[in-house]
Amino acid sequence: MGTHGQGGARHIGWGLVLIVALGWSGLSYALGASGHTPSGPSPFGDAHYEMQAWLLTPVLFIAALGFGWVSWRGLGRGELPWGEWLPGAVRVYALALGVGWVLPDIVAYGLGGFDAVAKLAPILPLTSTILALAVGTRFVRGRVSATRPRILANLLGAWVFASLVLMTVVR
Repeated sequence: MGTHGQGGARHIGWGLVLIVALGWSGLSYALGASGHTPSGPSPFGDAHYEMQAWLLTPVLFIAALGFGWVSWRGLGRGELPWGEWLPGAVRVYALALGVGWVLPDIVAYGLGGFDAVAKLAPILPLTSTILALAVGTRFVRGRVSATRPRILANLLGAWVFASLVLMTVVR
């Protein structure tokens, strides 16, 4: 395969991050436009979901980059160059967050409104974490020499780091 095909594959993860960000931003805007506010404290007050809609795209890109960096530092550094690690790690992050959290949130809101989203809220962080560990393990195995416990511990650390980045705007 030529360089052009490889370059396209390298950008798929970032495209997935953009799709997740736009979907989550749309949901955030819909929540705000419907008059909903987060149950916890927010630096943006009653306009939280509107601000979240604006800030999610850059914050998700930073979180995906952070997930890639933390996971590479713990697993890939010394065995795989950063430029080869990052595209796969970003795909793992985007798929886990999109399929494990954002898509179910959007479907729940479409089918049952805010109450349905609120019922899923305690479950989705866990489902997306499990998905990140499963998809991430599949990505890592065969690329680096690491035991399964080391892979899971490092992926979990990378996921927590990215989640802390997200928590700056997501409520």
